[in-house]
Amino acid sequence: MEPWSAEMQKAKHELFIKWVIVDQQSFTIVNNLNFQKFISSIQPQYKLSSRNTLKEMIIKKFETAQTEVLNYLQLSTSKVSLTIDMW
Repeated sequence: MEPWSAEMQKAKHELFIKWVIVDQQSFTIVNNLNFQKFISSIQPQYKLSSRNTLKEMIIKKFETAQTEVLNYLQLSTSKVSLTIDMW
């Protein structure tokens, strides 16, 4: 099987990152041999990233989202109140 193009691999990484974030998965999930076998059995063309690369991609996604929120708040003409409920 031929490997995916860089664009296709990036699109699949985005979906994987979203799953990790939404389901609060550990970055080390990519080191789990059974998880690797599972992914490979479903789609052998997908190449899992290392946990460090996964971490870097998630941090980059966070920084992008943070910038978007800051820009939105700066452009807002109304007041904003932030509250935190911590236990």
